[in-house]
Order: sequence, then structure tokens, then C-alpha cells
Amino acid sequence: MKNGGKRWSDKEDALLLGLISEGMTLLQMAEKIQGRTVSAVSNRIYQKTELLAAYRATAGDRKSVKIRRPDPVIEASEAEIKSVADDNRIWLAMVGGLTSAVCSFSTLLIVLLALLS
Repeated sequence: MKNGGKRWSDKEDALLLGLISEGMTLLQMAEKIQGRTVSAVSNRIYQKTELLAAYRATAGDRKSVKIRRPDPVIEASEAEIKSVADDNRIWLAMVGGLTSAVCSFSTLLIVLLALLS
């Protein structure tokens, strides 16, 4: 812990309220209030309703830094494509085998019924 769990003073709350009204980001506020981390500032804002109301009211004034990340490109390797193809072949072989077994059983029943009648 950076500040050792120090309680927030009224002076710090007043300073925090002023920084919020200026439209500062959490990081900027933490840099201005000595001994407070970004997490501590964020927690304090969400603990006190008047700070949270001011923070939400100035949301449009804050300049948030947006990091542009490239969209991930997902490419299948030849091994993955071959694996999918093999899975499809196995599934088709199983369906074919089941169909063959059903047809053979049906034929056997027909022959037995013909012999018994």
C-alpha cells in the first residue's frame, strides 16, 4: 500500500472535488493528491455520493486516452484445417456405418418374416 491505509481527510476530499470539476482523469487526480493511487482515488469517488455525482456530471469534460489496437487476425493453420477435415470424414464414416447397419437389420427382418409366413 502506498499510503499505508491512511484515511481521507476533508481537505483531500475538497481537493478531489476541485480536481473532478476541472475534468481531470483518475490518473491526473492521483498525481495531484500526494500519497494516493489511481485505485484509491477511484474508490473514494465511488464511496462518496457527492464526489460520484460530480464525477459523472463532468464525464464529457474528461479527455480519455483511447488506445487503438489492431483487430486480431485469426488464421487457421494447415494442421487445424486438416483436423477439421478429418473430423468431418470420421463423422461421415460413422453415419454411413450406422445407415448400413440399419439397412442390414431391416433386410434380415424382412427375410425372416418371409420365411415364417
